[in-house]
Amino acid sequence: MLVLGNLHLRWSRRGVGNYIVGGDRLVDPQTREEVGVYYNPGDLKPPLNVYFSGARELEGFEAYPLFRSVHAPSLLFTDPRLEVGQFYTGPKISELIKEKIVSHLKELGFTKDQLVMNGISMGTYPALKYGAELSAHAIIVSKPITNLGYVALRGRLHRPDEFDTIFDVDSQLTKKLSIADLNMIDQTFWEDFTECDLTNTKLFIAYMKDDDYDNLAYHDLANNRAVKKARQFIYKGFPGRHNDDPEVVSWFVSRLKELMQNDFGRKG
Repeated sequence: MLVLGNLHLRWSRRGVGNYIVGGDRLVDPQTREEVGVYYNPGDLKPPLNVYFSGARELEGFEAYPLFRSVHAPSLLFTDPRLEVGQFYTGPKISELIKEKIVSHLKELGFTKDQLVMNGISMGTYPALKYGAELSAHAIIVSKPITNLGYVALRGRLHRPDEFDTIFDVDSQLTKKLSIADLNMIDQTFWEDFTECDLTNTKLFIAYMKDDDYDNLAYHDLANNRAVKKARQFIYKGFPGRHNDDPEVVSWFVSRLKELMQNDFGRKG
């Protein structure tokens, strides 16, 4: 029996990368699921910026121009699974992502105090989760989504027919999609997050006050025991739903550039 999954048409780079030159695929050997990653060594000076693309129907590396302009080493991740991505979830995929980050830190001779995790929308889930697990120097996120079970539960009334993909995402995390199972997804996330050491981590959070995806993410972060012990917790709320105000992304970019200058002496 032959079982086909998602098929992808891509340009060949003749052994020097996937997607683009310097790109790579992290593949689960059992399921053959994959995420893409692009590494730019920049000027080889701290920090290592890691960025997770948001939901995308097209394959590619979001924020490429931004992180190239910073000149520091960068790792850009993209998730081509399902319709717009799978929040970088999955036991093996999670392991491969963290191994890739740690490998490049060692290659550059950097410590975790020279690691900055970034993400917007769908990319905030891995930025927060893996950033906390790796005790990164800073985590910068805009429009956070952390409660994947809750997003599915409120979809019918708050966002009908707009993001049914969340049920496919959650079905990879739990055997059933009952209310109890969906709540357990979020409970597991926060239990694991609370166990992380954020005492040397700075968090910058921009959120939408009327977010129609996850309007609990900011409040759950603000009240989390690990976050309360964090080195710094800076946040700003913007009025509107998830995609109502582009200023929430501009705030993200400003915090990134501010951190590069204040903590790592980078100007421009």
